[in-house]
Amino acid sequence: MIFFFVHSGFILSYSNAQFETEFSVISYVKFLIRRISRIYPVFLFILFLSFILKETIYPIPANNYLSTHFLKFWNYPIQIKDVLQQALLAVRIPDNANLRLIPQDWTLTIEVLICPLIPFINFLNRKSKIFCWLLVLLMLKVFHFNTFLFEFVIGVNLYTFRHSIATLWNKSHWSVKLIVLVLGIILYTCFFSFPDIFNQEKIFYSPAIDRVMVVAGCAIFFIFILNSELIQGLFNRPLFVKIGKICYSLYLNHIFLLICFSNIFLATLRSILSGPEWLIILLYVSFFQLLTIAVSLATYRFIEKPFNSWGKKVSIFISNQITGKLDGQSPPTS
Repeated sequence: MIFFFVHSGFILSYSNAQFETEFSVISYVKFLIRRISRIYPVFLFILFLSFILKETIYPIPANNYLSTHFLKFWNYPIQIKDVLQQALLAVRIPDNANLRLIPQDWTLTIEVLICPLIPFINFLNRKSKIFCWLLVLLMLKVFHFNTFLFEFVIGVNLYTFRHSIATLWNKSHWSVKLIVLVLGIILYTCFFSFPDIFNQEKIFYSPAIDRVMVVAGCAIFFIFILNSELIQGLFNRPLFVKIGKICYSLYLNHIFLLICFSNIFLATLRSILSGPEWLIILLYVSFFQLLTIAVSLATYRFIEKPFNSWGKKVSIFISNQITGKLDGQSPPTS
């Protein structure tokens, strides 16, 4: 998820480049409306769908093939009041992921809390990078703001310095690029060796330094991806462009599908097939990938895409209304 937060900081800066040079209330209101229409509609749909499935067909009778990790989910009573509390996102009630219908929605909480700050950070970063970083450190150390702000700000800076980074990368010898890439792999894989990013069980140097190491690895990977013609060409192919469009739905859909339908599907496969275990697992993985993609295409087509369009229209309408009122209040020119 650290890579995702770095990526989010970059993309939010890239798609709202107007905040680099000018910050206005109208642009900021439009930005917030579009983010709300992007995040909440499909999230609320999956949330209430999960509640309906939990209260009706879950658990589907079958042998238990899920890991103990998945068995912790949906294993508690829940009422409509609880669903409405979970729908808030910005305020986590309850905070424990095991007690929520969408366990992975903690990342959306971070997105909801931090993305309103990105236009300010992007604007300040252009005016004074030192002041911007001092403000970020102040928010982290004094006001104890969500520490994932650091990853988002790294993404913002990757966007700000993208041309300089590209120039330096393209001038570098292939051996230098290889060394940097290997260093990125080493730093990033610290994430799998030092879980203290989320708790204190294992520490290499200190929680803060370990976190910076992993973020540095993510940043190097991101630089490599941005400046690789091969990877950029691959990502621009229609299939990957489509996957990029539905990635948010993929992220929200895959967990509830696994929780609800994994056991019954594996039980069905084992009852009708007598082949080797690897074949059953392969069919299981293939089926769930196809199922998740199909459901995500549907949620994108009928929820995400319409609400994204609606959010753009509403933001334009509101900005026009604000502009009209301001024009009406301005003194007439002689």
